[in-house]
Amino acid sequence: MILKLLNLFLVDRALAIDVLPNSAPKGVPSAFVSSNSSENLSKIIGFVFTFTIAISGGIFVIMLLVGGVTYLTGAGNDEQTGKGKKMMIDAVIGIFIVLISWAIGTYILVSFEYQAPKI
Repeated sequence: MILKLLNLFLVDRALAIDVLPNSAPKGVPSAFVSSNSSENLSKIIGFVFTFTIAISGGIFVIMLLVGGVTYLTGAGNDEQTGKGKKMMIDAVIGIFIVLISWAIGTYILVSFEYQAPKI
């Protein structure tokens, strides 16, 4: 029980997401209670969305770099240069898909009045 409360407290404070309820259950100190739990779902969804977009964008950029290095190092080998070209094309397509999904997701979150956390 104490471990769960400590975990919730750390998630709440470290990620700036209000996951704790407004009123403290019996025996829980008021320091563990959040003041605004009505926006919890939108904050969690927004955080997961932002995290997912950032990770997938980073993966595709790394994939683009690896494809470029593979293309350059396979100077005379047609198989290596073809592999590098395909990897770079796939990475560019992936980046466009991430950008389009970011635009659509941001539009949906804004339409539900989600406020992005200030960094």
